[in-house]
Amino acid sequence: MLNQKRILVPISLGPEGLRLLEARPEFHVTRYDPAIKPAELHPLLADTAAIALSWTRFGAAEIAAAPHLEVAARIGVGFDSVDVPGPHRAPHSADGGRHRQLPARSPSTPSS
Repeated sequence: MLNQKRILVPISLGPEGLRLLEARPEFHVTRYDPAIKPAELHPLLADTAAIALSWTRFGAAEIAAAPHLEVAARIGVGFDSVDVPGPHRAPHSADGGRHRQLPARSPSTPSS
């Protein structure tokens, strides 16, 4: 059996995006309701490698519940539901230890 990585995606993810992810044999896609409560989300995060967020709150508690998390991506614009400084307070590196800090550029700072 292939060693699949779990990816959590909101039920609001468009069908094209869902098809792209489900077509990849290395991914196990799990859909979740964006209104999910932390008590329901945290157990799902225990073996999750990536999460696509819509308006689900995601902060330090969620990062701590996700020891295998490699990517947390926001669908749409803005970071209003994401605790951007959260990874700096996490007890583990969200990228497997390859990097110790996030870029200094804030989400609102244009890249050059």
